[in-house]
Amino acid sequence: MTDTRFHDILSLLKAADVEFTLEKRIHLKRAAGRPEDFESVAELEILLEERARPS
Repeated sequence: MTDTRFHDILSLLKAADVEFTLEKRIHLKRAAGRPEDFESVAELEILLEERARPS
């Protein structure tokens, strides 16, 4: 999937008010494969780990 196509699809989903889970966001960013997405994936994985920790 091209970068432009990926963003077009995300824009349509956002316009339709579709929410993504943290896990789904990680999956989508990995699928995009852009360098800036890899940084985001690392940050999202930290958030996911923090959520999994007992309070």
